[in-house]
Amino acid sequence: MRSILLFLTLLWGYHILFWHELMGLNLFVFGLAVIAIGFFKNRPFKLLPVHWFLLVLSLANGVAVLWVNTSFSMVLFVLLSITTYGSFQLSTNAALEAFANSLFNIFNPRQGLIPGLAGSIATPKIKGVLYLRLSIIPLLIFFIYILLFSAGNSIFHSWSGRFMERFMGFFEGLSLEYFFFILLGIIIVRWVMRTGWAKFISLVPNNNLQRKVRVRYFKNMALKHEYLSAFILLVLLNLLFLAVNVIDIRWVWFQFYVPADFSLKEFVHDGVFWLICTLLISMGLILHYFRGNLNFYKDNNRLKTLAYFWIFQNAILTFSVVLRTLYYVDFHGLASGRIGLLLFLGMVLFGLFTLAWKIKRRYNTSFVLRVNTLFVIGLLGISALFPWNHIMVRYNLSHGNVNEIDVDYYLQLDPQVFPVVYENLDLIGNQIEGHQKNEVTWISYASIEAFEKQLELKSRDYLHHRSEKGWASWSRADQKAVTALEDLID
Repeated sequence: MRSILLFLTLLWGYHILFWHELMGLNLFVFGLAVIAIGFFKNRPFKLLPVHWFLLVLSLANGVAVLWVNTSFSMVLFVLLSITTYGSFQLSTNAALEAFANSLFNIFNPRQGLIPGLAGSIATPKIKGVLYLRLSIIPLLIFFIYILLFSAGNSIFHSWSGRFMERFMGFFEGLSLEYFFFILLGIIIVRWVMRTGWAKFISLVPNNNLQRKVRVRYFKNMALKHEYLSAFILLVLLNLLFLAVNVIDIRWVWFQFYVPADFSLKEFVHDGVFWLICTLLISMGLILHYFRGNLNFYKDNNRLKTLAYFWIFQNAILTFSVVLRTLYYVDFHGLASGRIGLLLFLGMVLFGLFTLAWKIKRRYNTSFVLRVNTLFVIGLLGISALFPWNHIMVRYNLSHGNVNEIDVDYYLQLDPQVFPVVYENLDLIGNQIEGHQKNEVTWISYASIEAFEKQLELKSRDYLHHRSEKGWASWSRADQKAVTALEDLID
């Protein structure tokens, strides 16, 4: 009974905090409550370095939800809260293991929909369930005949219509939106309260590889054959990568220019797509060949050298895409996708370094997964602390290529930046005029007056929307924007 009362209390708190509210103070309070419940529910246990890392990063991103209140900071705070809670629940030192198992147990059907209810109330077997299942097809056919008779008989159509009106009247007070809202709350609270967790993945707690001996299926000369296969493959791939990198270094690094009718957008996007495919294959091959006894082969120094060189060439390929992205930013300005791409490329470079370190130290795949997960979480967590919407707006406003900046993008960002946009309408007017001189105009506004009119409409809609929300939606970023916009518009 105590579990049921706690469940209902948490569900009521979820309703108070989030129903018809935006993300702000409510998300901060709820996330910290989840983390606190995870800590006190599983104590006593020793806090490992990864726990402190996740705790500090979660708290910093919770503050960022209030301070900068970007979608990025909100998503990161939710993911960090899930990971931190999972690390407490499983007492694991692997963030990837905590996150994956947390997600798995959110939708794990064990323990019923409401923890504590199963077993506390006698639930006799319902014989009617079998008959209900057997009645599905007959009822469906019966409903089809009702539709046919309604279409062919006006009197029957009138009778059935009145019956359906009265039947649907029982559901007028129900809200489909609230049904799914409260269902999500039940799933979340159930996840927080559940005791027995099933493990979806489990990583090896140490880093070192273990040499396999006396494997029954291990054939004579098989290791040497694997070595020769890997050696030939890495020689060929290094030659191929060398040719591609020489082209990139010569053209992208030192002789880059934008010819007529050249799509810089396709140039960057194509490079990113092929880079992702190439890196996934490269990492998979390295992890495959250096997964076991090949690490202990006595004559593997030349193979390791080839692997290091190949990893280095992957890093050069990655840096070439970094340069392509920077050229794109220098030409068209900043956007969220370009910032995200640069963050991704930073993760790639770190991942390549960990692959080389794995080979050198004879570490296992779990080491690569654990270290890279922590780096990704740390990089994204720190990045979420910055007000990227304001950074993008200010950078694009001061950009030299006034005829290549996406003016439409200003109004697609969070309304928190609208005060900055209002203060720089003269610069935006210059950018709109610059676009009108292009051979092809690809923005939506032909004049600053049309842009300002749309800006005012969006600003008033934002102010009206915020005025309908309560204390749970509060954030410092929105409060500052609302105050500034009220002065600018009124």
